[in-house]
Amino acid sequence: MGILKTIMSIIFFTGIISTGMSQELSGKWYMVNRSGLIEVDISKDSIINRSLFTDLAPKNDEVRSNEIVKTVHLEDRILIITPSMRDTTVYSVMTLINYSDNRYFQMAWNGIDTTSNSVDSLIEIHSQDNRKLYGYNVFSEEYLDSLNSLKAIEKMPLEDFKKFAREYVDRIKMTKKEFKKYNIGYAAVTYNFQLLTQSLYEVGYNPLQNTRTIEPLFKKYFDDPEVQSILNEVRK
Repeated sequence: MGILKTIMSIIFFTGIISTGMSQELSGKWYMVNRSGLIEVDISKDSIINRSLFTDLAPKNDEVRSNEIVKTVHLEDRILIITPSMRDTTVYSVMTLINYSDNRYFQMAWNGIDTTSNSVDSLIEIHSQDNRKLYGYNVFSEEYLDSLNSLKAIEKMPLEDFKKFAREYVDRIKMTKKEFKKYNIGYAAVTYNFQLLTQSLYEVGYNPLQNTRTIEPLFKKYFDDPEVQSILNEVRK
């Protein structure tokens, strides 16, 4: 992941406020959760979040807004630096990875959660981080129609379910060790559901789901011996 190795490199990248990347990120983005979507509205100088139903209708009037202090594009990640939601006298970082041509990015769930009263020190800390990062898929507004045109999970045959189950189990096994450090409260539920929807996407099915649509799919094929064998690998 060779990111910045020297102080001079850090200074160089600190000077890049990645205006072009900020413009690419501008717009509405959507993360799937168990009961709908989280809308992330990014502009040049702010991030606004709100909860939606799957049909994009607002769940309530609650809107969370935060100022963007700086956006920095490092070699393998994008840092969006904002005042901390818990203490606005210091700064925190939202780390984005795997940005893909205005279709989606991933919001890292195992990124560094350090806060600082210095923007430059935060950039330095993140630029020296070479760990493997994992993230939640966040899709662009323009990409939603394409996702909805993917195969419907209600019509998934058994052979495709086995591929989906294999993808899901492999993702759990790949991230299990790292996730143990972050398994606090509701995080486990969010993490598990994200792996389900990411696995659907990888095998060509619409990932814009909720628990009411995914649970019947598992009930339909859970008793198949090969499916049970694949899912039981999680316990090993």
